Amino acid sequence: MNETTIQQTLERIKSLENKIDRLSLFINKLLNSPPGQKKPVALIFAKVVLTGRFSVSRQEMRRRLEAVGMTITTNVKEADLLLFGEYAGSKLLAAKSRKIHCVSEDRLDSLMSSVFQAQWPSKASGKKEAAHA
Repeated sequence: MNETTIQQTLERIKSLENKIDRLSLFINKLLNSPPGQKKPVALIFAKVVLTGRFSVSRQEMRRRLEAVGMTITTNVKEADLLLFGEYAGSKLLAAKSRKIHCVSEDRLDSLMSSVFQAQWPSKASGKKEAAHA
């Protein structure tokens, strides 16, 4: 193996370790939540479609979602979840007609902040950048 391949392999291992740590945190929070309290939604391995304008750039939103194990797709037909921001349009309508779970950016921020706490940046901590669908 050359040095580049070794470095890429080590980075991939570190990324997987990070995902395992986050999943462990999620499972712990799920198991230890008091009876009657709403359980966190299991979104960790979801295929997600993005639509609308977000409080951060599209690239930053993608990075955040991939960092917690989600996969980004552009095909509504193969999505588990549609994440929408302001001015969402036809993708939101298509997802609703297919009964795909649709979540606003605000709701996702709330869910992820409660699960990952300081590891998930809130809208308030990000720069306001326009990202169009």
